[in-house]
Amino acid sequence: MHNSNAKKYAPALCVVLACLIAVCVFGCGQAQSSTSPEPGERTAELELAFIDRDPARSGQLIRYETRVCTFDSSRRTAQVAIDELWRGPSSGDLASPVPEGVELSDITVSGDTALVVLSRAGEVSDADMLRLRTCITMTLLGLDNISKVGVYVDEISYVDGEPEGLMSSEDVAVQMDKLPEE
Repeated sequence: MHNSNAKKYAPALCVVLACLIAVCVFGCGQAQSSTSPEPGERTAELELAFIDRDPARSGQLIRYETRVCTFDSSRRTAQVAIDELWRGPSSGDLASPVPEGVELSDITVSGDTALVVLSRAGEVSDADMLRLRTCITMTLLGLDNISKVGVYVDEISYVDGEPEGLMSSEDVAVQMDKLPEE
C-alpha cells in the first residue's frame, strides 16, 4: 500500500519540486534587480576595446569586452568608458592597452567629438601609443553620441610619430592595418 501511494503522488511531488526549484532560481514576483540604478545614477553597457593576448587564435589584434556600469548621472559616459578601459580587462584572454608611464590627463566631449589628453613619462614606444590610441578611439566611437575622437599625448596628437587629427570609424579601419602585434 505504501508503494502505491508513492506512485499516486509522484507526479504531484514532481510539480511541487519543479516549482520550488523555479522559485529558488528565478525568485518570486517582479522584484527589482539588484543592478537597478539608484536615484541619481544611470547604467550603460560599454564595449571596451582591449588587446588580444593571442591574436593568432582569434584573428584579431583588438577585441571588445562588454561591461555594464552603473555610475553617478553627473558623469559623462565617455569618462566612465575611459576609466573602465584604464582599469583593464576582466578576461584573461585580453590585455590592457595602457602602457606603463601613460596617464589620463583629461577627457572632454563637445557635441559629437571626444578629446582625450594623455601624458607620458619616460620612454613609451610609438607602437604602444598607437595601440592605446586605437583602443581609446574604438571604445569611444562605440558610444551613441560620439562620431569623432582626438587622442593627444602631451597635448599633441600622434600616430606613428607624426601629428594626427581627429579619428572617425573610417580612420580606425586604416589604423588597424598599421597596428603592430605585441
